[in-house]
Amino acid sequence: MRLATFNVENMFERPAAMNLPSWSDGREVLQDFAALNDRIAEPTYTLAIKTELLAIMGHHTALLTQGVSKFLWLREVHGKLVPKPSGKPREIAVNGQNEWVGWFELVVDQVNAVAVLNTARIITLLVADILCVVEADTQADAP
Repeated sequence: MRLATFNVENMFERPAAMNLPSWSDGREVLQDFAALNDRIAEPTYTLAIKTELLAIMGHHTALLTQGVSKFLWLREVHGKLVPKPSGKPREIAVNGQNEWVGWFELVVDQVNAVAVLNTARIITLLVADILCVVEADTQADAP
């Protein structure tokens, strides 16, 4: 008897940076995402950390001004990391993790049909007698 498990978490949607033609195309976005979340986890935001946060966010069009770019999204639940200025340059307004609640997320995009079919082909190649599918979700707009 052949048993198999397959994680299909990204069957219909995955981070847009991971939905590019090659790994190297999205690598910088993923590195920026990791660096941003690492820096905001610091208990105290030094001038160097604030400068680095602004520099990294500046690489992603509209992230500083609108809180979302093509690949990254700044989630602010309580307080503002980068408030909308009144004629001033953008700045990190808080001095540490305890002054606001928020994080960065990767923007998701729909997976194309070829990727879904390739996942199905791999599952078929397993020729499992029992298959456990983990983290299966349906599309939000599915009937």
